[in-house]
Amino acid sequence: PFTLQTLDKWRELNLTAQFVVFAREVQPLIRSLPLVLRNRDALAELISRHLRSGSANALAPILEIVSALAVDLRSEFYPSPFEPLVRTLAELLDPADTDALELTFQTLCYLFKYLLRPLLVDLTRPFRLLAPMLGHAKQHVRRFAADSFGYLLRKCPADALDSVLGHMLDAAADAADAAAVARASDVALGKRGTASAPATVALVDGVG
Repeated sequence: PFTLQTLDKWRELNLTAQFVVFAREVQPLIRSLPLVLRNRDALAELISRHLRSGSANALAPILEIVSALAVDLRSEFYPSPFEPLVRTLAELLDPADTDALELTFQTLCYLFKYLLRPLLVDLTRPFRLLAPMLGHAKQHVRRFAADSFGYLLRKCPADALDSVLGHMLDAAADAADAAAVARASDVALGKRGTASAPATVALVDGVG
């Protein structure tokens, strides 16, 4: 599996105590593709636990392993373990750590690319997941999130975009960060007739 190859690469590059512990726990779960498939939810829990432990020195390899899991699992990566992992990443965002932010949103972009087909079936689901980031208090976090989600909007067929945007605006009322996303909805509804994917990304970035 590509996940195991990625782990083996990082075992040579990252000798920190945090990553050594992570690698020891994760390796038995990814020795073959059938094991990766069978253990996908356990892998999500393990990865989330290590991310929450604050293992800054292990962040880059762990996030690359998340991307590798998406390569191995493709459609089986969605909705789980994709959704719980994205929730963990949103929960742990540190606006002051620009390197970690860049790694996090780079990983999100990779996941969107690998999972494009299932994600496009219902864009309200990834929109809800990213709502806390799109409505974040810090502008640079909102920009990262808007750029990431903009990739999905740009891939949405033009004849379906208005409908998608309407569903997204309806879904915003139930999003994680209801107040911030509601403000974005108010702005977007005012320009609904001329909305486009890039314009919508800019509107979302203007929240706050």
